[in-house]
Amino acid sequence: MISLDGPGNLPLDLCSLCSALQSSPLYRCLECSHSSLYCGGCIVKLHRLLPLHRLEYWQGGFFERTSLHSLKLTCYLGHSGDPCAIQSRHFNLVIIDVNGWHRVQVMFCTCDTSAPWHERYRQLLRMRWYPASFTRPRTAFTFDLLDTYHKLTLQGKINLYDFYHAIMQKSDNQGRLKTTYRYHEISRCARQWRHLKGVKRGGGAHQTHALSTTTPGSFAIECPACPHPGRNLPEDWDAPSNDNKWVHAQFIAVDANFKLKLKNRQINDPELGSGWSYFVEHSAYIDHVADHQHDEEVSCCGNEFHAVNQANSRGGKDYIASGVVKAVCARHCFVLPNAVGDLQRGERYINTDYIVAAYLNRCQVHDIKISYDIACKWSINFHTRFETSHEEIDLSKFSLTHVVPKFHLPAHNPKCQVQYSFNYTSGVGRTHGETVEQEWAYINLAALSTREMGPGARHSALDDSWGGWNWKKVLGFGSLLETNLIKAVEMASRQRKVADDFTATFPYRTVQQWKQMVSEWQANHSRPNPYVSNERASKVSETRLRLTQEELAGVEHGRHAPHKVSVSVFVRMGLELEDQHARYGLLSTSTEKTRSDNQKASLFERRGVLLHQIEKWRQLQAVYMPGVLDIDTSNPEPSPRVKAESVKLWLPSELDPEDRVSICLEGVVKSEKELRFAQLEDSLNDLRRARRVRRGLITFHKVQLAGKGQRTQTKSRAVLQTLQDRITKAVRRYHVARKALLRLDPCMDWQELYPPLAEADNRGPGKELEEMSSSDGQYSPSWIWLSNTTTISPDEVNEDMRVEWAQCAARADRWGEEVILLQEEMRRVVQFLEWRSSDWLSKAVSKMGTVTPVVLAGLSAYAHKQGSIFHNLAVRFSQRWRSVLVSLSLPHTWATTFLKAQGELLKNPDFKKRKRVGDPPTTHPHATLAQGSDVDSDEPSSEDDGSGCESTDSFAN
Repeated sequence: MISLDGPGNLPLDLCSLCSALQSSPLYRCLECSHSSLYCGGCIVKLHRLLPLHRLEYWQGGFFERTSLHSLKLTCYLGHSGDPCAIQSRHFNLVIIDVNGWHRVQVMFCTCDTSAPWHERYRQLLRMRWYPASFTRPRTAFTFDLLDTYHKLTLQGKINLYDFYHAIMQKSDNQGRLKTTYRYHEISRCARQWRHLKGVKRGGGAHQTHALSTTTPGSFAIECPACPHPGRNLPEDWDAPSNDNKWVHAQFIAVDANFKLKLKNRQINDPELGSGWSYFVEHSAYIDHVADHQHDEEVSCCGNEFHAVNQANSRGGKDYIASGVVKAVCARHCFVLPNAVGDLQRGERYINTDYIVAAYLNRCQVHDIKISYDIACKWSINFHTRFETSHEEIDLSKFSLTHVVPKFHLPAHNPKCQVQYSFNYTSGVGRTHGETVEQEWAYINLAALSTREMGPGARHSALDDSWGGWNWKKVLGFGSLLETNLIKAVEMASRQRKVADDFTATFPYRTVQQWKQMVSEWQANHSRPNPYVSNERASKVSETRLRLTQEELAGVEHGRHAPHKVSVSVFVRMGLELEDQHARYGLLSTSTEKTRSDNQKASLFERRGVLLHQIEKWRQLQAVYMPGVLDIDTSNPEPSPRVKAESVKLWLPSELDPEDRVSICLEGVVKSEKELRFAQLEDSLNDLRRARRVRRGLITFHKVQLAGKGQRTQTKSRAVLQTLQDRITKAVRRYHVARKALLRLDPCMDWQELYPPLAEADNRGPGKELEEMSSSDGQYSPSWIWLSNTTTISPDEVNEDMRVEWAQCAARADRWGEEVILLQEEMRRVVQFLEWRSSDWLSKAVSKMGTVTPVVLAGLSAYAHKQGSIFHNLAVRFSQRWRSVLVSLSLPHTWATTFLKAQGELLKNPDFKKRKRVGDPPTTHPHATLAQGSDVDSDEPSSEDDGSGCESTDSFAN
């Protein structure tokens, strides 16, 4: 690097091109791959078509920066670099490229004023220089500069201000040059560039009608794996005789984001193409929301998520928007077209309803699964609200199912946890609904820059970012669906075996009654729920609800919490982390040799998740227990090198009484104490319930299965071991809660109700095997059946066993559905990509006769390039997935049919000839992808790398 600052071994008086001795300074180019020295005349000749290269000249002791403009280089436009026949005056333009700021002397073509490219701005565009103005351009930015910024902001969310100043520093990092400030010009051009690229990528240039009549959402990138009638679904997808209609359901997830705010800067900033991509058309949306601005919404579930607390909160006078609400594809995390809108007063029904209505208005499938973290309260009066606010939508043609995302579900009350659970909803596979949260992490990086923009610029920037996200998801389908299918097949087999083994322990008639109960509940949730017993609600849930109500009452009396997460939630999170601590501690003590590589990897992954949760909880701990981490400096901080179970949590019960008083804020100790009491009672309830189920299974084992062979006996023992693990977990939690209470409240009052749980007390109901010889008169039951319990009905054992069976069967059913859904999604992806390819090819001549031959050639070339990109993706995915389907012994007829069709295509001599000379084909036949079920006998292809498929960024193109 140092040697390149000098001339090396080159003579400082001899031009490398003309070999003439020079008395004037010699020049070198910093952009060319060599560092030869040239005289002024030769270097100008070499750069006649490269006016944006940076130069240096040897001024005696070192190289000094200079430019081609200072050497009188003139750039001629309109004649491939040659001077125009009609002389005109020179113009000095400022051109900014990725390598810095340049002053360039240009001469425009003036010989043919009737030519369509005669205007000066068109001549600049043909040089791939984007003018800052279109009347008298004096500044331009290279396409490469705008494209580089475009990609950087999509990938890293870099803001334009920092990017512009970094480019300027490449020209002068010493403050010596007097350059005109061009930030306002580049911000305008970057916005226009982003808009034009989106329109071009969406096929706007190929439309036969005016852009002003563009259909809403037309330029959004759609999810290829979702069902699209007429594009990737069989013709009989909605036929009444089709028994697999459930696989054609559309899954959407709705959520709000309060980080994507917008400041009120009093800017009149119109939007380019409002409603053409992901945001809804703004004016109609704002007018609709204004008509319902006085509607109030109140939580009816008791869940503690931010959405409920923010439902009626105002965004503040300094903000136009308090955030955004959006809908995504719940299985693949694609932001849906026309499914994003700004929030004005928090996450309110009217905003969410409008977004869902905008999606339903363009949706052609009928079975819709809607995931929302407050679906339990939002779904109430859903049809009534839509009939009032969205009369144009006929909800009767849709079958709507409301569910709550899996991670959010535990914060709801027990009734919601069953009624709105993905686990107990048929036809959803292993969908979890949390994909909407994954995309927030990507888009939140743009929050700081977009909140300072004007309203139109912000919508354009966010639309562009979501388009980039969706395209990356398209490219990632190959590995995503393959990985998910391999896992789903393994888990479906495992869970089905567990369910079948469990079912085999019960009489046939009993199982049929339970299946009937499940079917009736799936059809009508007002029927008896097979997944819950009549046992009373969890004591922890009751305590949580009471503490939350007390905290809300305190807020009404002026006592405000120091954080949006309340004291009770903070303590409950700590107790949940403590429980995971104990579980991972037991896993880590098991013998290394007994663990497979998959089990080890799973343990490491779960430890990483736990470390992340502890780190998040530590932030809350710093608010409610300030200074607690200074007590023990030897306690390791959460990091990838530390085992999660070795990080001490320092709950209030773990502190000395003096430290507890000085460190914990008001209510922290009280919350832990009450939740510990609830833990004791719930642990006893769980223990009693598990032991009742165990007792019932032992009875069935002795009466129904005696003498039925080794295999049946082994199945029954596996089920009993599962229940034994649950018993051990309940006992451990009881011990931990009681030990904590002894430190928090060492008085003796509560200890009579919750005595120590010795090993001898862990028995019942009824006699154990070793107690059978004792007389009934001398038998005394364990205190766990006498303390704080209710009378147990004779048929309660069967009810508990029915709950266990129903939940076990549901797990197996969901994994089985996931295998079917993933196979259908693979087929849909390939067929959608082929449809998209054919659609692009059909646009190649869409404007024939209405545009000039030069423009028509460009339209044809771009359409064929896009068609090739989508076709190559379809081929690459088909090759990859066919190999997986064959290895898993799954149906792959559709993939084989498609790939065979492409093989016939490659044998066409005309096709080979066109590929050889580089001329794109005028037609692009594609295979019809039928939904097959037969297993083809062909072996998988050995080439699974998609060779010949160009990895082109269609989004950028």
